[in-house]
Amino acid sequence: MRRRAPRPSAPLLAPAIAGALALALALAALGPGAGRVARGDGDPPPGGERPGPPAVVVIVHPANPAQDLDVAAIARIARADVRTWPHGPKVAIILPPVGSAARRILLERLYVMTERELKRHFVEKLYGGEVSEYPATAHTEAGVVRSVARIESAIGFVLDGEAAAAGAGVKVLRIGGKRPEDPGYPLRGE
Repeated sequence: MRRRAPRPSAPLLAPAIAGALALALALAALGPGAGRVARGDGDPPPGGERPGPPAVVVIVHPANPAQDLDVAAIARIARADVRTWPHGPKVAIILPPVGSAARRILLERLYVMTERELKRHFVEKLYGGEVSEYPATAHTEAGVVRSVARIESAIGFVLDGEAAAAGAGVKVLRIGGKRPEDPGYPLRGE
């Protein structure tokens, strides 16, 4: 006679179901491109050449009144040292995919940390009660753009050209008065 394996009880399944549901909701919030592998390789866009090394642009919702921030102000926002915009709403940070060119440039130029140090930074802020949630990491740079286009208080970071390629609906901020094509733009890779 065959023995049947015991069925897991409902209390054991609840966390797994809750986790799967949370993941599905997060992917749905990022839109139809969520879950795809990010290009994020720093290659020029199809059919065009990117002049010089890739640059990361800082994007916000068009309703955000910010136009130009200095790199120190952007770093304070990105590190969650500043958690609200001057006009009031709580900042929602949307990071590019782990391992993407945009993420590497952010780590080198803005955070001045490794990926591991960045995770530790935010875990310490979470456990210290300074922030209530870890910044969102989109699955693709297009997902960053879509999220920022939907969330009025969001700030996101993508390679120059990704905002336009994704259909935009976002505003690109100047950094210290400079645009990505200007000499001395601070978020340009090597």
